[in-house]
Amino acid sequence: MVYKIAPIQDTRKLIPMSQNEDQPSTKQKAKKYALYAVLVLFALYVVAWLFSGPSYGTIRYGICKVFLQRSIPYPDSLDISAVWEGRKIARIQFSHTDAFGQYRLSRIQCNFDSDQDLANRVFLRDLLEQVTTQGGSLSNIARVGEVPESMLRDYMTEKRAKLTDSGTINRIATKLNLPIPRALFVLKSVVVDGRSYPKDEIISFRKSIPAIVANPPDLAYPGALPSDIKDYKK
Repeated sequence: MVYKIAPIQDTRKLIPMSQNEDQPSTKQKAKKYALYAVLVLFALYVVAWLFSGPSYGTIRYGICKVFLQRSIPYPDSLDISAVWEGRKIARIQFSHTDAFGQYRLSRIQCNFDSDQDLANRVFLRDLLEQVTTQGGSLSNIARVGEVPESMLRDYMTEKRAKLTDSGTINRIATKLNLPIPRALFVLKSVVVDGRSYPKDEIISFRKSIPAIVANPPDLAYPGALPSDIKDYKK
């Protein structure tokens, strides 16, 4: 009797494949998700770092800040807690130690505006300096402007607020082939806790504004105001 041997089947084909054999393992998935999480957190950190930096004010804030530093008895005790700025104002809320050693919370507001008369006076002073080096005097400028010398002198020293003829400065500039002065943006007044500073102090301070503009102080705004009144105490 002849026995036929059945062909041997590949048993590997008979064994069902694991459902996860062609898919990433649980550990691989966990690593991938962890990497995604790290990348997302890093991106959020970068965005937060970019947008959480200090905000900066304009030169109006800088001028007002310098005026404040010069007006209090102990500038080292100055602590600025809030700043507001508008097109023509800068307002600062601050604390400091006064002349009696008392801790005070105050507010200062600096008011700005364009001033044609100040620009005219700067023009005349610069022109007078040039004329003087050439042996001339204010009388020469007055003759060009067709105005009395005394009027021009009083205008330059601010004893006179305005010139009788508003076209005097333009006439002088035109005859001498000089640029007509344009209005300057200047500090007009300062109010601290409802008290206005004397005009002569403002006029004196204006002389330092060009130096402040050229070398401004730190213009970074302070952080948010404390939510608890206890945090105001030092």
